[in-house]
Amino acid sequence: MTATKKIDLQKNKKLLTMDIIFAILMLGALVFAIWKCRYGFGGNDEAFYLTIPHRLNLGDALIKDEWHLSQLSGFLILPFVKLYTLITGGTTGIMLASRFAYIVVHLIVSVVIYIRLRRFGYGAVISSVLFFVYTPYDIMALSYNTMGLDLVALSGVLMATADYTKKASVITAGLCFAGAVLCNPYMAAAYIIFALCVIVHLVLKKLGKTKNIFAGDYFSIRTFLWFTLGAGILAVLFLVFLFIRTSISDIKTNLPYMMADPEHPSLPLSLKLNYYFKTMWECTALFKYSLIAYGVVLVILIADFKRKNHKVIHLALSCAVTVFAYCTMFEKLVDYNYNYIMFPALFLGITSYILCDKKPRELLIFNFFLGIIYSFAMCFSSNQYFYVESMAISASNISSFVFTGILIKEICSADYSDSKIALVSYQSGKENIEKSVNRRQLCSAVALISVAAAVMLQCGMQIWTKANHVFWELPTSYLTTTLSGGPAAGIVTNQANALTYQNILSDISQGYDDKKGENILFLTEKTWTYLAAEDMNYGTFSAWISGENDTSVSRLKQFYSVNPQKEPKYIYIPKESKWNLANLQKDALEQGYNLKETTWGYMLEKR
Repeated sequence: MTATKKIDLQKNKKLLTMDIIFAILMLGALVFAIWKCRYGFGGNDEAFYLTIPHRLNLGDALIKDEWHLSQLSGFLILPFVKLYTLITGGTTGIMLASRFAYIVVHLIVSVVIYIRLRRFGYGAVISSVLFFVYTPYDIMALSYNTMGLDLVALSGVLMATADYTKKASVITAGLCFAGAVLCNPYMAAAYIIFALCVIVHLVLKKLGKTKNIFAGDYFSIRTFLWFTLGAGILAVLFLVFLFIRTSISDIKTNLPYMMADPEHPSLPLSLKLNYYFKTMWECTALFKYSLIAYGVVLVILIADFKRKNHKVIHLALSCAVTVFAYCTMFEKLVDYNYNYIMFPALFLGITSYILCDKKPRELLIFNFFLGIIYSFAMCFSSNQYFYVESMAISASNISSFVFTGILIKEICSADYSDSKIALVSYQSGKENIEKSVNRRQLCSAVALISVAAAVMLQCGMQIWTKANHVFWELPTSYLTTTLSGGPAAGIVTNQANALTYQNILSDISQGYDDKKGENILFLTEKTWTYLAAEDMNYGTFSAWISGENDTSVSRLKQFYSVNPQKEPKYIYIPKESKWNLANLQKDALEQGYNLKETTWGYMLEKR
């Protein structure tokens, strides 16, 4: 056997071992996800994600009939809703089915990411498995958050690992990117940045300056055009769907009202940027000190002109700061800062990339930077700032762990000229005795221990949090009641939620089972009620009404003034609502509605 064949055989054995480890870890993560997905009612958010594709399935149009700013992503979820209702004949159990669908999609994305990155070594295993374990907000359902994150990550990895002389991967990356834009339109800024980089590439190429980050084929005209073709395919499909159901005139009429969402007021760009960094600084009481510490570490790293000789020191310091950052988040790990735990790994990524000898530029550009852009896009589109920023950063973490893996490999295989380090020297009788250690072994040990501490803490926090944290509910150990019937059938929640759900569901079933095709308005924040009404049309600007208050009533009246065909024949109001029920009932009676009181709510029907 030749030396080359021996090397290839050893390489294949290493890859096979790595593949087996990845498969075992991913199988464990999959079982964990399937166990967890039944827990928690998901508040009003989870059901809302399905209401937009549900109303589209009933024949409504985007923008004209729906005013919520997140609605474009409903186009991506529509095939699932259409297929589910076609197979089952209704929406019973659709929320739990959406969770399983998310697990399948997320698993496929994570496996593809691993396959594309496996040549980089064990960093690909860590990044792919931890990416799969994480779920934005811990809401395991198809949504603009979960799909947006998956599509950003997949698009970036496909572009970073593509053969730019071919087109399949680049076109697919463009297709995924277009999906990410539907989940967050601000991501279109990344396409503009891409175009500008292509222009810079052309200018530098003409000037003969080809040794820079803009010189690669990834910024060639050919690559950009194939990427644009992929994005254009989904864009055309979306526009055809949009204009089949609505007109430019309808869009012009409804768009100003849609953009006037009271929960997402228009703010100056400078103020949004201020919030991006301000909320990062203030996310927990102590986290700011980890930012300061890493700032100091980064300055020292950049100022160290001999940093290649001090890789282990800089890496160990960065790991220490990362571990400290995780520790600042322990206090309320199963509360509002669940997403925060995805941010600190960014420190490792930055340090590792700077120190790597063989820098994977494509991964830095198309995955790491794209994740950063995504975090800004999320900040600009949301009112939750660092909570969504840190969620978006989990896309960049894929590269962070790969960069760290590359650096570890370089440290462990480095050629040290002075291979021995004296640990202690002393005299015994007439002999000088010196104990020493191999420099490579010491550096490798320090690097591995430092990184292992950070990675294991990241992994432990993700697993522990996911096992205990439930969105808008108590931890899993308190959830003991399984819902039956309706869109949330099969979900395990607490007794109070279960009782409220079953009572309102009973009202809906008894009052509206034979009202197919009629418009209905549920004056409640409980968005699942529209899914429970199944075949009734939405008589509202959105299932998400921005609170049970006068502002929502005002928006409803605006909606009916421009869309009179959506005025509801039926209105349902749960008794436990926060509305001023006396004023609502008086207003409804004046509008020509008859009132019927049930044990759990009020049913109004237009005369």
